Amino acid sequence: MNQYSILVLLGTAVAGTAVAQSTTTTYQRDLNGRQVAILTSSVTADGEQSRQLEQSINGRTIPREQVTEKVIRKDATSKVTERTVRRLDPNGVLAGTERVVIEETAGPQGTKTVKETIYRSTLNGPLREEERSTAETSFQGNVLRTNVVVERPNLNRGFSPVERREMVSTGTPQNQQTTETLLVPDQAGRFTVTKRKETTVTVQGGETKSNSALYEIHETLEPTLTSQEVSTTTRKPDGAEVVEINLYTGSFAGKALSAGARSELQEQKIVERRVGSDGSVTETTSVRLPISFDAGRLDAPRVISETVCKGKCVPDKPAEPKPAPKQ
Repeated sequence: MNQYSILVLLGTAVAGTAVAQSTTTTYQRDLNGRQVAILTSSVTADGEQSRQLEQSINGRTIPREQVTEKVIRKDATSKVTERTVRRLDPNGVLAGTERVVIEETAGPQGTKTVKETIYRSTLNGPLREEERSTAETSFQGNVLRTNVVVERPNLNRGFSPVERREMVSTGTPQNQQTTETLLVPDQAGRFTVTKRKETTVTVQGGETKSNSALYEIHETLEPTLTSQEVSTTTRKPDGAEVVEINLYTGSFAGKALSAGARSELQEQKIVERRVGSDGSVTETTSVRLPISFDAGRLDAPRVISETVCKGKCVPDKPAEPKPAPKQ
């Protein structure tokens, strides 16, 4: 249910003396039409990652966020990763630090537990534990379930659950349905569903289609469709991968879609990904917006960013989790 911003990796200078296995840079155009790097990142052979978010102000490029991530312990069934985030103010001065510890533990029959602890500080304050989350993943037949509990400090600085997320996936890789629900406590502390996201992914003839619908749920009202995202992934004859993403909402002002109302196309995003003969990868993202005086028509595509990766840019395919054996 959350939408995540793009993060780009920093070059070898940030990664210290380690040799970068891949380096990635994302470019955008500033108000004067000049192409500037806004995100850079690197990944070393041992898995350590660095990335930096930058902002162009009056012709100057100022860092806004610096992230480093490294594995501090790993064995056959567990892994501990530490992520450090340094946030900077508009002048490039350190404004706060965040430390995230991620503990992953593999269990029997493909089960998995991921615990994430977040510590934050202001410039002059010590790091304090601010959030805990635990995700439990399990299989039952062809059903994949993930339950997430998020806890934050209460008035007594103890930790109380503030959010639960439940995700259930069924079907096959060629035809998969996923339902994700968000539950938050009411004034009496009872968890109730406030949002539900339903996603269907189908793969046929080399084409992948995804349809996600987000509903807001209120105690006394019927579920309300607030947004819908439809994407299609295809390949061109020259091998380039193209993803077309259409975002629909109830209105251009972002209001909820009332019962019986017609959804409107708010934005179309086109991502084209090309792998070069040297293993480099280039992603170009374009956007098309509706023409205000003629609903249903879109303006011409406008390139908003370009991401270039050099080195080992295509990650190894992870091993698929093994479902529980049928009883």
